[in-house]
Amino acid sequence: MLETLLLTFLPFPILLQEPPPAKDGVTDQDPEDDTEGLEPEEEEPSLKPEEALALLQEAFKSRQDDLILVAIEDAGQVKDKAVVKSIAAGLKSKDEEIRFATLEALRWNEDDEALKLLLKQKKNRALLENELTAEAYYLALGQKADKKCFAVLEDDLQNNTKSDKVMRARILSLGRIRQTDSIESLIGLMTKGGKGRRGRGNSGGPHKDYIFTSLEVLTGQDHRDTLSWLKWWNDNRKKYKVSKEEWQPRNKKKADQWKILWAHPDEKDLLRLALKKGAQAGDVANASDEDIERLRKKAEERKKEDVPDDEEF
Repeated sequence: MLETLLLTFLPFPILLQEPPPAKDGVTDQDPEDDTEGLEPEEEEPSLKPEEALALLQEAFKSRQDDLILVAIEDAGQVKDKAVVKSIAAGLKSKDEEIRFATLEALRWNEDDEALKLLLKQKKNRALLENELTAEAYYLALGQKADKKCFAVLEDDLQNNTKSDKVMRARILSLGRIRQTDSIESLIGLMTKGGKGRRGRGNSGGPHKDYIFTSLEVLTGQDHRDTLSWLKWWNDNRKKYKVSKEEWQPRNKKKADQWKILWAHPDEKDLLRLALKKGAQAGDVANASDEDIERLRKKAEERKKEDVPDDEEF
């Protein structure tokens, strides 16, 4: 039964890809220019909710990890409450890849149930004590950009006991939660040095580059050191209101990195191509939906090549 469903809905096998390694700060080198771009890929048929649900149920019933992964990835973006609940069963898996794939599916699924289920995982030790899934979890919360995520992202943040990748995910995700509490939390983390000691001078702590980026996205300010941020916030905190629309970092590379980080997986390769094409693609950080569509059409005329992940944070 499951094999029949897979053959019906999948024109080709889907492979789970390893997430790219996080980069510290911003690289000073641009990726090498490529000579060719992207060619159109065969689109997968969209599943109806009842089809997605049947696929997931059969996959989990089989207890075969490879089939479960395929089902989660193929049904992951079907916007339906029952489908999302079925996908979430993957969070209980003992397999790291299945838990990661489930978090990715919940990150990109637009049904409201996805956010509710993510928030319920705030004490899930199997997720939070594993670097890969913890990073994916906090980025999923940041993707939702919902104020309900703030308490989870901010909880015990200043202990600095998490890995750099996990801290990066939490800090950058706070930049998506547009409220003054996010600014307060980031300022507090910035003024705290490692191992519980107060930071001194302009250090900003070990995660200052991520903090500065999130603060700039939240406020539109571009201060380069801790003292300048503290002075600005002390002067403005009582009257400051966070805008509804996020600001783009003034540094073009940081702006491009920010956009790629939160871009839908279907758009990432296109955005990376735009970065590499520079003059042809224009400023990706300021790309409108029309620009993205124009770039997609251009990409359909080019041959697909792998693009390095140098553009990631």
